[in-house]
Amino acid sequence: MFKIDNDHIRYKRDLDNQNNPDVATTLFMMKDNLLISIVNLFVLLCIYTATSKILDYNEFRIQLGQSPLLTSFSGYAAWLVPAIELIVSIMLIFKRSRLAGLYASFALMTMFSAYIISITRFSGFIPCSCGGVLKNMSWNTHLLFNLSFVTLGFIGILIYEPPHINKTVDSKNP
Repeated sequence: MFKIDNDHIRYKRDLDNQNNPDVATTLFMMKDNLLISIVNLFVLLCIYTATSKILDYNEFRIQLGQSPLLTSFSGYAAWLVPAIELIVSIMLIFKRSRLAGLYASFALMTMFSAYIISITRFSGFIPCSCGGVLKNMSWNTHLLFNLSFVTLGFIGILIYEPPHINKTVDSKNP
């Protein structure tokens, strides 16, 4: 006869759960992977565009000065835009500031999209002050690119869950 050991059954059940995670665990992992992907895309985009604007600062400043909407404060904007992009990327890297970084990314891409819409609809001269390969895009392609990042930012905000903090409770000192 076989003797059934409760520890053996518990061990077998634990092995089965490791190999076949339940649906909730799978969905959580998928959501977490999606959020990490969104965060990584924003970090790459912000660092890439900020770096290209800083490396080609003079051209970036001149192009901002040619913009009918930004002429009066192009000198400030030439430093402020890449600085904000770098700050947002740092916020996204750290878990404590990730949600604020997602909101900032969403807001930044929304403002860039609004700028593209306004400059293409209401201006005869349209300088491109974007960094890197983004300046080679047509305005419609650039708008679609930005709107896709607006959508990713919105999704990231929706699926974000704050990190769980384990606090030990001392029974002697509540």
